[in-house]
Amino acid sequence: MALIRTVAAVLCNDQGQVLLVRKTGTDTFIQPGGKREPGEDALQTLARELAEEIGVALRPGAVRLGEFEDVAVNEPGTRVQAEVFLASADGTPAAGAEIQELAWVDPAAPGDRRIAPLSRWQILPMLASLWKPAVREADRHYLWGGNNDGWHLLQRHDLSVIAEHVPPGGREHRHRHGQARQFFYILSGRAMIELAGREVALAAGQGLEVPPGLPHQFSNPFDEAVDFLVVSQPSARGDRKDD
Repeated sequence: MALIRTVAAVLCNDQGQVLLVRKTGTDTFIQPGGKREPGEDALQTLARELAEEIGVALRPGAVRLGEFEDVAVNEPGTRVQAEVFLASADGTPAAGAEIQELAWVDPAAPGDRRIAPLSRWQILPMLASLWKPAVREADRHYLWGGNNDGWHLLQRHDLSVIAEHVPPGGREHRHRHGQARQFFYILSGRAMIELAGREVALAAGQGLEVPPGLPHQFSNPFDEAVDFLVVSQPSARGDRKDD
């Protein structure tokens, strides 16, 4: 699948809302920004796009939040990868050039308007959690491997953090990941990780890195439950192959 690379801005107002834009001839809101022109760096692209599309001037000091990727909405059969900056600008945003409509949205509750997957499922959730402590929320809970518990604390394309709880005797299927590099960190209890044929015992306060491609299996052969964190970069979702 083809990949489109863009630069995108996160512009916030005094109420913490984030600016989204809708291009003429589309029904979907996206982050302001666009594709680089030859010879431009990311911030030059961002300054040009903001001036052309919404009539504001990018201030110095934009902070790079990272790269985010999802399905592109305006070009079928493609994905879009955006280099995203938390930015400030001089002037009042107004639709111009190919932009038809602006919308200020709460990143934690963007409403039912049609929003591109890159913004709705990647950028806005990241912003909603940026100033909010992550907790084990009921709507982020899932069961795996029978009676083992998991909670998504952070769920993005480029990074995932999961809190898990495994009772005595619990285990996962032996598997490997093609792209994701993982780190297991024990919060309480003890665990065993079989990694490429060798077993490693872990106690509270200890962790273990699992590189992509290596078969591994987490288990709790002990008589007490174990609580731990699993950090994956990029996300391991859809990247698993059982052995």
